[in-house]
Amino acid sequence: MTMGRAYFFNGTGFGHINPTLGLVAQMVSRGEEIIYYAAEEFRPVIEQMGATYRPYPAPPPDEEIVGAPVMEHLAACQLRWGALMLPDLIKQARAEKPAYILFDCQCPWGPQLARLLNVPAISSYPGFAMTIPMLFLTRPDFLVSLLFRRRGKSSGPDYTAQYRQSAEAIQKRYGVNSPWPPVRALSLFGDCTLLFTIREMHPAAFTLNRSFKFIGPCVRQRDDAPAFSIGHLKNKPVLFISLGTEFNQNLDFWRMCIDAFGDTHYTVLMAVGPSVDIHAFEDVPANIMLESYVRQLDVFPHTAVHITHGGMGSTQEALYHNVPLVVVPQMIAQELVARQVARNGAGIHLKPETLTVERLRASVERVLSTASYRQNAERLGRAFRQADASAAADIVQRSLREIGQPNR
Repeated sequence: MTMGRAYFFNGTGFGHINPTLGLVAQMVSRGEEIIYYAAEEFRPVIEQMGATYRPYPAPPPDEEIVGAPVMEHLAACQLRWGALMLPDLIKQARAEKPAYILFDCQCPWGPQLARLLNVPAISSYPGFAMTIPMLFLTRPDFLVSLLFRRRGKSSGPDYTAQYRQSAEAIQKRYGVNSPWPPVRALSLFGDCTLLFTIREMHPAAFTLNRSFKFIGPCVRQRDDAPAFSIGHLKNKPVLFISLGTEFNQNLDFWRMCIDAFGDTHYTVLMAVGPSVDIHAFEDVPANIMLESYVRQLDVFPHTAVHITHGGMGSTQEALYHNVPLVVVPQMIAQELVARQVARNGAGIHLKPETLTVERLRASVERVLSTASYRQNAERLGRAFRQADASAAADIVQRSLREIGQPNR
């Protein structure tokens, strides 16, 4: 069954766009017309999936998100951007009549447009659903800071006031509300919310209602790097180390890995990212390979342990291939991933502030010498492989039939 034309609104982050691509390709193969709005750099891969790429009618705010508090700053920027775009998006949508709208959880114009058109709104959520019950269970300190946040004396901009101004303008012009408090605009749910993970990995899955759908990571090979030759990695205890695309400039961490595993029996592959000069490391032992970037899906089938920052993409791709992990998170969301890995017995969670060469080396040796880590990674891997893009598309189409034409 096809539902027809759909808009997909996403942002500028790889971690938000990459998980959606397998699902988009599957939906297109079933006869859906997906018009995908995103940053220009994602045009090639979006078109490769068979979707129609479309740039946003206005550029994103040209300002660095550094003002405190950061989340209110980002929320204000997103809502201001949406207010600029809504007139053109509404005009286009009324001409094209999309049957439903998919939107990233940080794109508030998506559900607002859906309300105006009275069509189903489906949220794309690449991480864990940040509900109040989940925060209560996992980060009560963070929840309290959100609920009781007060603006102190500051000479900087009042981002909450900026957000309120945009929200009032949108409500007055279009009659649709904006999320409140502002941080809710960074964690948007829909008539249906797609979670790109499995139930076993979510810290508070039992608190979520039926509108939340666990569709898995929709793993697919990416063509944004040359295929990595893995012949010399076979039949060796390969350690694959990566900090993803946003946190890979920590030179102290890379030097610690070299100190921990250099001149050992391990074959070590370190993907340090394009912003790190691999020639800056002197006297690198022969058993360590430094690469700017590799296609992870080429490497994981030959990996014994993956040392990672705990990004959802890397973590789930490793587990998809039955690889246990040592997780060194760099931010709150990654800490939640690390906790779930440890809770499932599929790896070890190390806090970056207490990380040492000895602790890093001992953790890898423990994972390799304890069979349960590999066994639990294999258990999760089976669950991930069952949640493929085809199954995800089934869930989306079934959810659309259940939602029908929403009454707003």
